[in-house]
Amino acid sequence: VITWQTFHACTSHAFSTSKQEVMGLLLGSWNESDNSVYIENAMALMRTDKKPDRCEVSVEQLAAASTVAEEISKRSGRNIRVCGWYHSHPAITVHPSHIDVRTQMQYQLMDRHFVGLIFAVFQQDSTNTGKVEVTAFQSTKIISTANFYNQNTAIEGSKDGHDYHHSTPSEWSEQNVPLSIVRPRSSDSGTPLTDSFRVLLDLQKIHID
Repeated sequence: VITWQTFHACTSHAFSTSKQEVMGLLLGSWNESDNSVYIENAMALMRTDKKPDRCEVSVEQLAAASTVAEEISKRSGRNIRVCGWYHSHPAITVHPSHIDVRTQMQYQLMDRHFVGLIFAVFQQDSTNTGKVEVTAFQSTKIISTANFYNQNTAIEGSKDGHDYHHSTPSEWSEQNVPLSIVRPRSSDSGTPLTDSFRVLLDLQKIHID
């Protein structure tokens, strides 16, 4: 579950450039009663990877996001934490690449509730009208049957232009997660990105009043 404010902020960030992927972290809480993540804030991050189609979160950025979550928790009285990440796919499919799946898997090893969002932007449909596609996903371990017969043989495949190399019996694949957009709760802040942009600017060594 994601608030409309946060969804709009992430979409706007995704549209900020068509030349490279952009990314950020998602802040929210875990709801045990209905087994869902409630995403109510987003923290835009500056890029650390020089490759335009790669996104990486540094240790410093993750620590900064955790600090923002702690501050929001103090003000709201709720247990807010870093609960996911998002990034853009400019002019390409919304489906996660094998690198996206691997990155998501690494997050889930720290927190099994962690979720990933992908915003596919700068796409043209048959009517030459721009469109936006969004997907929520997690990584799930699957078994490659072929590798049980010959684990020493690398089997190459292709999906969305990415090569897959299966050298072990197990691998990770994407699993779609239902995504719903809701109006913010009355107690939520009206400016969810204020604190995150301040921290982002601090990381860039830019001072603001």
